Amino acid sequence: MELPANLDSRIKPADIKKEIPMGYYEMSMKMKDGKLVCYRKMQIKEGEYPAESYAAFSEFMKDASFSDTYRYILPLIDKKQN
Repeated sequence: MELPANLDSRIKPADIKKEIPMGYYEMSMKMKDGKLVCYRKMQIKEGEYPAESYAAFSEFMKDASFSDTYRYILPLIDKKQN
């Protein structure tokens, strides 16, 4: 999707990285050629883990899900004032 030319490109959503023994999640966004490009990587590591680690894994999955559905508000600037 093309973004409007008066988008305030100084504002950048935060990059997110989270790693636990069972997996890794990363999401970043950047402006490129007038478009907002989102990069997302999720890796679930195979293995056997103690039952006590389930709470951490559940929180990890909730955080990743929230990040994937989060909506960013990108401000526009009034070029007449600049």
